[in-house]
Amino acid sequence: MARLIPLLAIAFGVYFWLKARKNTASPDTPSASSSRRSRKSDPARAAAELGFVPADALDSAHAAAPDPHDEEVRATVRAGNWQAGADFLAGAGRDWQERYRRAGVLQDEAAAAADDTWLLAWRTAQPKDAGASCTRAR
Repeated sequence: MARLIPLLAIAFGVYFWLKARKNTASPDTPSASSSRRSRKSDPARAAAELGFVPADALDSAHAAAPDPHDEEVRATVRAGNWQAGADFLAGAGRDWQERYRRAGVLQDEAAAAADDTWLLAWRTAQPKDAGASCTRAR
């Protein structure tokens, strides 16, 4: 019973605090009703007022922010250095989500390039390498 009394006191305090807060910010005040009307009429402006990024500035094509190291690896692989691609993929270690992402970068490069000699050289130099097989699988 001794433990219950402080909990009840806190519960009543929170209840009355919320009730008082609700009464001070009633929807009858002109500022609250006008802001509600503006949010309903123009959701883009309301989102900007709240600090959100505008919808046309969002990048919905990529799941994560681009990694600047990806472009370096793409350019190096494009130049014919398959070892850079192998090191890039091996650098993920046992982080499977990162390895999947990096394999996707190499797969996109292999699919986009008209010349995939770097991938063929990788497969020739290391025929049992799972990274080369994964990159070629696409």
